[in-house]
Amino acid sequence: MKWQPWVVACGVGGILAGAAWPPPPIPRAKKDEASWSVPAQERVKRYSSEAYQQARQGVRWAGDASGGSNPQAAWRLAGLVYAPVPTALIMRLDNSTIERIRTGGALPDGSSLIKIEGNTIQVQQDNCQLTYQLHYQQPISASTGCPTPTAPVSDAEKRESST
Repeated sequence: MKWQPWVVACGVGGILAGAAWPPPPIPRAKKDEASWSVPAQERVKRYSSEAYQQARQGVRWAGDASGGSNPQAAWRLAGLVYAPVPTALIMRLDNSTIERIRTGGALPDGSSLIKIEGNTIQVQQDNCQLTYQLHYQQPISASTGCPTPTAPVSDAEKRESST
């Protein structure tokens, strides 16, 4: 089949014309008169500062929630010593230092140690009692009204899941 020169010329001309005249621009959107704006101060419902403080006490942050010079340090129960006085060995996760804390002492996150029993400790944080087991970072149980603890994962379970 022999190409006619006029067919080739029309094809080349069409390509050049398409490149020379791009499609028309997309039309601008019409301004929406009913767009959102900040409501008037009289329309915003205000809550009492007591209700705000009560709601704020129930919030628990993991790690550094303060953003200031006194961060809440993450920790885990690294060991227990029973003689001469029951003492919990607490490992700070930020710098791997070990602290000895007796019953009634303050933990790195600001909570207080209230009980040492078996291989667990009981901690009071605000109105919530949490139970931690040896070598677990997360609490294994919590009193009613506390946020639900996540299931603890031991180091052995972590190694099994990674293989």
